[in-house]
Amino acid sequence: MEIGVYTFAELRGDITSEQRVGDLIEEIELADEVGSPQEVVEKILFHHEHFGHERFLMQTSVGDLPHANALRSIELLGTEVAPAVRAAT
Repeated sequence: MEIGVYTFAELRGDITSEQRVGDLIEEIELADEVGSPQEVVEKILFHHEHFGHERFLMQTSVGDLPHANALRSIELLGTEVAPAVRAAT
Protein backbone atom coordinates (compact mmCIF):
# COMPACT_ATOMS: atom_id res chain seq x y z
CA MET A 1 0.00 0.00 0.00
CA GLU A 2 1.56 3.29 -1.06
CA ILE A 3 0.41 6.25 1.00
CA GLY A 4 2.70 8.99 -0.30
CA VAL A 5 3.90 10.11 3.15
CA TYR A 6 7.34 9.00 4.22
CA THR A 7 9.56 9.70 7.21
CA PHE A 8 13.32 10.00 7.07
CA ALA A 9 13.54 6.64 8.88
CA GLU A 10 11.48 5.01 6.17
CA LEU A 11 13.52 6.58 3.39
CA ARG A 12 16.70 5.31 5.08
CA GLY A 13 15.15 1.84 5.32
CA ASP A 14 14.96 1.82 9.13
CA ILE A 15 11.24 1.05 9.04
CA THR A 16 8.90 -0.50 6.48
CA SER A 17 5.88 1.03 4.79
CA GLU A 18 3.67 -1.35 6.77
CA GLN A 19 5.08 -0.02 10.05
CA ARG A 20 4.53 3.53 8.81
CA VAL A 21 0.86 2.81 8.01
CA GLY A 22 0.36 1.73 11.61
CA ASP A 23 2.07 4.90 12.82
CA LEU A 24 -0.15 7.03 10.59
CA ILE A 25 -3.30 5.47 12.02
CA GLU A 26 -2.16 6.44 15.52
CA GLU A 27 -1.19 9.95 14.38
CA ILE A 28 -4.54 10.49 12.68
CA GLU A 29 -6.36 9.65 15.90
CA LEU A 30 -4.32 12.32 17.71
CA ALA A 31 -4.45 14.99 15.01
CA ASP A 32 -6.50 18.08 15.78
CA GLU A 33 -8.02 18.44 12.36
CA VAL A 34 -9.37 14.88 12.07
CA GLY A 35 -12.77 13.88 13.45
CA SER A 36 -16.24 15.25 13.88
CA PRO A 37 -16.56 18.98 14.65
CA GLN A 38 -17.13 18.13 18.33
CA GLU A 39 -14.06 15.87 18.42
CA VAL A 40 -11.93 18.61 16.87
CA VAL A 41 -13.24 21.11 19.43
CA GLU A 42 -12.38 18.74 22.27
CA LYS A 43 -8.87 18.14 20.91
CA ILE A 44 -8.14 21.85 20.48
CA LEU A 45 -9.45 22.59 23.99
CA PHE A 46 -7.40 19.73 25.42
CA HIS A 47 -4.23 21.21 23.91
CA HIS A 48 -5.25 24.71 25.04
CA GLU A 49 -5.68 23.45 28.59
CA HIS A 50 -2.17 22.01 28.58
CA PHE A 51 -0.28 24.60 26.53
CA GLY A 52 -2.35 27.78 26.91
CA HIS A 53 -1.94 28.68 23.25
CA GLU A 54 -3.90 31.65 21.93
CA ARG A 55 -3.84 30.70 18.24
CA PHE A 56 -4.50 27.56 16.28
CA LEU A 57 -2.90 27.24 12.87
CA MET A 58 -4.20 24.59 10.54
CA GLN A 59 -2.66 23.55 7.27
CA THR A 60 -4.33 21.07 5.00
CA SER A 61 -3.52 19.29 1.82
CA VAL A 62 -6.59 18.06 0.00
CA GLY A 63 -4.81 15.71 -2.40
CA ASP A 64 -7.48 13.49 -3.95
CA LEU A 65 -10.24 14.84 -1.70
CA PRO A 66 -13.16 16.07 -3.82
CA HIS A 67 -13.41 19.86 -3.89
CA ALA A 68 -16.89 19.86 -2.32
CA ASN A 69 -15.60 17.83 0.64
CA ALA A 70 -12.69 20.20 1.17
CA LEU A 71 -15.06 23.18 1.14
CA ARG A 72 -17.37 21.41 3.60
CA SER A 73 -14.45 20.84 5.99
CA ILE A 74 -13.53 24.52 5.85
CA GLU A 75 -17.16 25.47 6.39
CA LEU A 76 -17.45 23.23 9.47
CA LEU A 77 -14.27 24.72 10.89
CA GLY A 78 -15.70 28.23 10.57
CA THR A 79 -19.31 27.56 11.54
CA GLU A 80 -19.00 24.91 14.27
CA VAL A 81 -15.44 24.44 15.50
CA ALA A 82 -14.19 28.03 15.79
CA PRO A 83 -17.31 29.39 17.53
CA ALA A 84 -17.30 26.53 20.05
CA VAL A 85 -13.60 27.01 20.83
CA ARG A 86 -14.05 30.77 21.19
CA ALA A 87 -17.00 30.29 23.54
CA ALA A 88 -15.01 27.89 25.72
CA THR A 89 -11.82 29.96 26.01
